[in-house]
Amino acid sequence: MLRLQMVQKKDRDLLWNINQKYLYEMTNFYDDPMDDSGNYHYGHFDDYFSDPKRVAYFIFDDDILVGFAMICPYSNMGRNPDYTMAEFTIFPAYRRKHYALDAAEMILDRHPGEWEIKYNEKNGGAKKLWNAVAAPYNPEVYHLNVEETVLSFKTAEKIIAACGNDCAACPRYTAHPYEKTDEELHHTAELWMRIGYRDHVVTNEEIACYGCKPENWCRYRVIKCCEDRGIKSCGECSEYPCENIRECFAVTKSFEPMCRQVCTDDEYKRMEKAFFEKEKNLSDKKVKLDPVQKEDIETLWRMQVDAFTDLLDKYQDFDLSPAAESIDKVIARFEQPWTKYYFIIAGRIKVGAIRVVDKQDGSRKRISPIWIMPEYRNKGYAQQAILAAEKIYGSDHWCLDTILQEEGNLHLYEKLGYHQTGRLDKINDRMDIVYYEKN
Repeated sequence: MLRLQMVQKKDRDLLWNINQKYLYEMTNFYDDPMDDSGNYHYGHFDDYFSDPKRVAYFIFDDDILVGFAMICPYSNMGRNPDYTMAEFTIFPAYRRKHYALDAAEMILDRHPGEWEIKYNEKNGGAKKLWNAVAAPYNPEVYHLNVEETVLSFKTAEKIIAACGNDCAACPRYTAHPYEKTDEELHHTAELWMRIGYRDHVVTNEEIACYGCKPENWCRYRVIKCCEDRGIKSCGECSEYPCENIRECFAVTKSFEPMCRQVCTDDEYKRMEKAFFEKEKNLSDKKVKLDPVQKEDIETLWRMQVDAFTDLLDKYQDFDLSPAAESIDKVIARFEQPWTKYYFIIAGRIKVGAIRVVDKQDGSRKRISPIWIMPEYRNKGYAQQAILAAEKIYGSDHWCLDTILQEEGNLHLYEKLGYHQTGRLDKINDRMDIVYYEKN
């Protein structure tokens, strides 16, 4: 399963080494000499560990490192993009497996905004990849010289509606900052009639949409259903996919042939992104728990360290923090008969993990620990993971503990029905541990 892992300071030497191999490969297209020590010059390399505007990712397929990417905001053309793809590669042994396209799209999804991507015209693989990646965003094409081309485009952060539509791509959506001109709305109204969504050209006021609300008319009553269940989208529902949303998918798909027939290429790409990927969008929101296998332990441990490093830096709890644990301690827990580790999977991505302790002796079941990787937080994944664990082990007789000063954690657990027991352990001047039980 493909995943991105942010490069940390401790990974500097690994990134340097694989980047050197990549730079050697690039000498097929650029005449860059080695220095006296046999390395290729890379002037801003250490800035990736000090400049917050720069970020690098390792690209993994499960535990196998298959490539890397380096991103910065510095333009190739004297402009002001949010992001530039400074370096990107999939190692030769792993090419032609769709890793490059999937990883590039994951990076763009994670970093919405103005992008510049440069490639060498002699590099046929890069030219094909980046044009495919940029195509849905109608890129502007700039030729720096006879060999170098830059694609400039803007990606929008997805705004996934309850039914899975991507509002940010919808030509009707007019909420700030996606306002439409009168001309654009009238064009959309004409398009809706050509497709068959309407039997006449409606007014701009009728075609404009400011987002889903419970009082809005909805054939499938999705908004009201989600509101009643206390969730934001169907993908978070324990009954997903129900018959109602399956019918919604089928009816939406039934309009796709007419869209292909009457839309321009650009119009169809937008319609596809807005409406015909709704099942994928909801599936990406849906969390499942995948049991960790013995061969996955190193991946689990590395994820744990990366996920808790920010809290370790903040609270300096070196004796308790999961970020400070050795892999041997994780292995010992994994081998406990009452312990079960699960990866938290959203779409195809490992977004975190959870450990469940169930001794089956009448004592409370325990979550210790649970984490979501930094880049996937605030998306509802932790809540879904806990509910998924309760579906496996039952919803009653649980306990857990957390850091009192992390108010977001307290809110999450209390929303899920946990209550404080009254026990409070002071760890140091910065943090306390508070204990919770449920039922």
